[in-house]
Amino acid sequence: MSLEELRSRIDVYDREIVRLLNERARIAQQIGQLKNQRNSHIFDPNREREIYTRLLKENPGPLSTQCLLAVYREIMSGSFELERSLRVSFLGPEASFSHLAARRKFGSCVEFLAETDIPSVFLAVVKGRADYGVVPVQNSLEGGVNDALDTFLEVEVSICSELLVPITQCLLAKCPREQVRRVYSKPQALAQCRRWLRENLPQAECVDEASTASAARRAAQETGAAAVASEIAAEVYQLQILERAIEDGPRNVTRFIVLGNQTTVPTGHDKTSLLFRARNEPGALCKLLLPLKERNLNITWLDYRPSRELGWEYVFFLDIQGHKDDPNVHEALDDLRTIASYLRVLGSFPVAVSV
Repeated sequence: MSLEELRSRIDVYDREIVRLLNERARIAQQIGQLKNQRNSHIFDPNREREIYTRLLKENPGPLSTQCLLAVYREIMSGSFELERSLRVSFLGPEASFSHLAARRKFGSCVEFLAETDIPSVFLAVVKGRADYGVVPVQNSLEGGVNDALDTFLEVEVSICSELLVPITQCLLAKCPREQVRRVYSKPQALAQCRRWLRENLPQAECVDEASTASAARRAAQETGAAAVASEIAAEVYQLQILERAIEDGPRNVTRFIVLGNQTTVPTGHDKTSLLFRARNEPGALCKLLLPLKERNLNITWLDYRPSRELGWEYVFFLDIQGHKDDPNVHEALDDLRTIASYLRVLGSFPVAVSV
């Protein structure tokens, strides 16, 4: 078959794809009308996971699953726009990893609101300026993101979804590497590249910035400055990529959570996040974990932060497999409430689809 004939076949398929996409869009509009009548949320994490899981099973190739999911992410983003425009806050500025995570979760057809720090993302959701907020909460190399954990102690908002984003850090600058005297980035990003920076830029001072994108913006403005940030930040802020993949670990993944004022129903593949304070007595933490062990509930994450109320008192963050409405999880939470001095369910949500 000739090149022209093959392209002609593609044109036929493209016309059919456009027709079907608009048919899908019309149905999405009808769904949006029903949701508005019922005062339901436009973004449904359960439905999102259902679609992505089905696509992964049904994709015969040669299109990669990553490519297919990216296409459908934009299709669903367009559906949000037809139903009702969504506002999503993130730790800015543009081209931060939080921005990339927000786009990966919601697509490009929503309104993005860049915030100057993580607490502001929380407050944007609580005060109604944004429908959802996207913040990093955990990194595979450096553990918990303290700014996010600490804000949960001050602001009451729910976790309604999560996503895992592979992170590749780059060294960006407008000058050659030997002229770099300062390296800007978010503390977690600098920590992820600590060994590389020590071995390759021993003369440079590492300086904390609010985000990787603001670090890139600053590197673009200062002589002798560099930033640890993403490839996209290099493009946005017109910087050279001096080195790619400078993170110390081979698999650097950040877990982001979606903040929102909604709850989800069980899907059978869920996770529940808890915040609790143990009583100041011997074996208190052990007692809190026993109800989970007795019901065979797997702990997928455990972290802690100072309570900020009493010296040397700590609050704990815990993720377990299961939904808060599952019978065994519900029973365990009832037991925990009698043991802990304080307990709060931060949210139950579908486990992120990994590709």
